[in-house]
Amino acid sequence: MRSATVIAIAALFATVNINATTPDRDWPSVEVAPILDVPMRDTAITRGPDGTCYLTGTLQGRGPSGELDFDNGRQIRIWQSKDLKTRKELCVAYDLENPAGDHGKHSWMTRQSHKDPASADSPVCWGFKAPELHYIKGNWYICFSINDQGTGLLKSSSGKPEGPYLPHAQITLRYGDASMFWDAKDEFGGDDSVYWLFGGGWIAKMNDDLTAIVERPRLLQPEPQTQAEWTGKTRLDFPLQVGTHGAFLFKNRGRYYLTAAERTNRHNDCCDDTFVAMARSVYGPYDQRTLMVAHGGGVTVFRGPRSSAVPKYYYPQQAYFARSVSKLALPKEEVDKAKDDDTLYATFFGNDVRAIFRDRPAFLPLEWSGPERPTPGFHDYESHPRKPRHVFTERGPWPWMKPLLPGELHRDIKVCVAPDGHYYFSGASLNYPGKMYIWKSKDLATWERIGPVWTYEQIEWLPEKLPYAEKCYPHVPTSDTPDWEHVFWHTWVTWWKDTFYITACIFMPKDPKLAHLRGTGAWKSTTGKIEGPYVSLGKVGGQVGPDSGPNIFYFFEWRNQLHVWDWKNWRDHVAVADLSVPGWKWDWKRVNGDIYEIMQRGDCSFVDAIEDVPIFCFHSSGPLDEKETSDIHNYDVNYVPMETPWGTVRKDARPRCIPHVGASNRFKDHQGRWWSSMFGSDETGPWFMKFGLVPLRVEKLSGGDILIDVEDNPSDEIKRIIGGGTIAEVKTVLETLP
Repeated sequence: MRSATVIAIAALFATVNINATTPDRDWPSVEVAPILDVPMRDTAITRGPDGTCYLTGTLQGRGPSGELDFDNGRQIRIWQSKDLKTRKELCVAYDLENPAGDHGKHSWMTRQSHKDPASADSPVCWGFKAPELHYIKGNWYICFSINDQGTGLLKSSSGKPEGPYLPHAQITLRYGDASMFWDAKDEFGGDDSVYWLFGGGWIAKMNDDLTAIVERPRLLQPEPQTQAEWTGKTRLDFPLQVGTHGAFLFKNRGRYYLTAAERTNRHNDCCDDTFVAMARSVYGPYDQRTLMVAHGGGVTVFRGPRSSAVPKYYYPQQAYFARSVSKLALPKEEVDKAKDDDTLYATFFGNDVRAIFRDRPAFLPLEWSGPERPTPGFHDYESHPRKPRHVFTERGPWPWMKPLLPGELHRDIKVCVAPDGHYYFSGASLNYPGKMYIWKSKDLATWERIGPVWTYEQIEWLPEKLPYAEKCYPHVPTSDTPDWEHVFWHTWVTWWKDTFYITACIFMPKDPKLAHLRGTGAWKSTTGKIEGPYVSLGKVGGQVGPDSGPNIFYFFEWRNQLHVWDWKNWRDHVAVADLSVPGWKWDWKRVNGDIYEIMQRGDCSFVDAIEDVPIFCFHSSGPLDEKETSDIHNYDVNYVPMETPWGTVRKDARPRCIPHVGASNRFKDHQGRWWSSMFGSDETGPWFMKFGLVPLRVEKLSGGDILIDVEDNPSDEIKRIIGGGTIAEVKTVLETLP
């Protein structure tokens, strides 16, 4: 069991090590917003040779029942924009109910079919899916599918983007998500070949008149994802493709970038995310995929004017961990040539329950990963395009949030609501190894530091003291590794009866032989004031099972009585907490979390009570197992309601998610508003390892159920709190254009 504990600590250490000094995100915040109030999916934007952009996508239509859906859109419509800020409808490119052209070429398009061809009970549908406009060798084409059951091509008979368009050819008998790629000759290469793509990355070369493919389609596969080094595992089976649908291929300075979407389990929901991989030739090999746009779905990528939302240029190379030099570093002269390139943009339409909006066309600028914008991971790869952290595609209060203690790194945090009218924040403060600080606030927006109330040197129950790691953060501000052994981890303040108690952990040094230099301590204020002075209650816990690792006490109230949760030997325990008991040797009982006990997904679970409803919580790193690296993980809290703090899970309960708030706490303020503390430990949150507050919506439901979610539309008062006293500046993507 000790080895298991070492592995868990190593996993966290790897995460902290790789991100300890990740730069804070840029400001102001940028929201992705609809550019057209037309219901649409599969938004596609193409830039013409004169710089004009053309938009199309999957439109709504009425099915046999008369209801609107996206399976029966009979038309392909095109909108035009010369500056990306304003647009006008250009034409109806094609209408299935009034087909133009040779009947022999469009007859296959007039067949109605079942939405699921394998089920006779599936509804009948007939409509265009995922059309894209392409300019190839002086002509304009529209590729499309009919209900994902065959792909085809339209061609402008005038050579102009407004058409008229006539059926050109059916390209595949099955499948959907058609796209095209012209490998135009330029200074970096290209042979002028044209390729047909479909699905999640199937590709085949086309003949000269673009009426057919001339080879058997092949699947463009990325390099398998490297596993976290601490797992000691190598997998060759994942992922088998960049994505499962919506493939799109584009070229940038001789590199080929394949994007595709895949439904992932981030946020314990079905998130339609966009991934990207790079190769030096059309057929690859492609490198490891990375997340490009959270909630992006199938996209197209196009060039546009310089956006103020992205840095001037961040293309040089991917850093191998922070600030080290990539083995794939590009020559400086190549980098310098690219500094004046146009901004790359990706389309967006919102295709899942966590997207910032649903079913409307939009676009967002992309940045390049690089030394100044590192990507967490366990491998070395060239720079990839991606959504900037401060550009938001996820619903919630994130654009208005700011770190409330800017410049300081915190993890594993808690806000205590005290009867003196104040709030007290604490956690693992990486800026202050060896010192235990508490922060005090009256309004939740501004915070005052108190202490240190205790120091590493004062810990009497450690048999020996380790020297400070002078080469680590913060002693060396540019270091990637915190002074691990001296940080007070899980420093949490609890008010009980008439005074304050503090618990904190000292984790094991990296050397397993020094495992005895760890444990959990407790301290009590002798004055009833947060400033103390404090008296040590000694080393506490350790009586649940044989593992001698630190206890992580999480206190909560249920039915007006203090309870405590702990996670020992990979199992959850809860006890009624009497803090006057010597050594805190309470009557611990195992929690029956049912199937959710084994669904902890990479991090510890815990028990809490919200509005007196006990909930079993499990932090989530997104994937169901270790096959996926940190590129697509989320540090969320998932929860299910229980009958009591010891179980069982309520009948028919389904897990819900509170995104990005792992290893933090939920609390009700003095005005009765619900919040979650947050520090951020994933690539899709608003920042990394900075203290902030997330406003929540809490609603008690029937049958003992409870809904806890982020507040999507915070009031101005809430915006001022989460903005640290002022309302953060938030722009739309259009407002970042010149």
